Amino acid sequence: MLYNSGRTITYMFLGGIFALAGSTFRFASAAFNYQSLLQIFAGVVMVYMAFDLLHWIPKFLQKGTPGKNPFRRVTQSLLQQVNRSNIFLLGGVLGFLPCGVVYAAGVKAASTGSVSMGMVTMLVFALGTFPAMMLMGAGAEWMTGKFKHTVFKISAAVVLILGILTIQKGIVKFNRPVLMNDGRNAVPECCQPTDHHAGSHLPDTLSVP
Repeated sequence: MLYNSGRTITYMFLGGIFALAGSTFRFASAAFNYQSLLQIFAGVVMVYMAFDLLHWIPKFLQKGTPGKNPFRRVTQSLLQQVNRSNIFLLGGVLGFLPCGVVYAAGVKAASTGSVSMGMVTMLVFALGTFPAMMLMGAGAEWMTGKFKHTVFKISAAVVLILGILTIQKGIVKFNRPVLMNDGRNAVPECCQPTDHHAGSHLPDTLSVP
């Protein structure tokens, strides 16, 4: 419960950041597809994490990654002795790890345009993950060392696959037209099709496939 509570606080913080960024980008440019770029970024980070877990990243690239080593040091120091005094903080720190599902919820939080609603969105998401996380925590006690190592490798491969799929979905979404909050296509008026022929009839709204 302490671990998941720390994770929830982090998710709510991220929800507020996502919502603030979403409203900022929306006001800056109505036609800017920030949600797809967020997905692509999340996918790239997930692929990098999977490569790191599988030890596929050269050492010189690991040293040149900003913020990675400090984050790893904090995480490793907390994992050396997990107890009730630091498990809440551990949950909060690990809540920043990239995850396709988390960033999908973050995209939803960004679309709210409100910091408070973004935080509520991520709160609901975190509460929905409580049962699965509790079961995983309970089941970890029954795993042997060799089985844990196998599960670790499988998890890294799953993260890699999800990261690639997240990038692919972000690219597909980036190529689609951006819709306004009222469902209209965010295309300047100068580029909207007009009727130049008298007597012809066009529908009041045009749908973009």
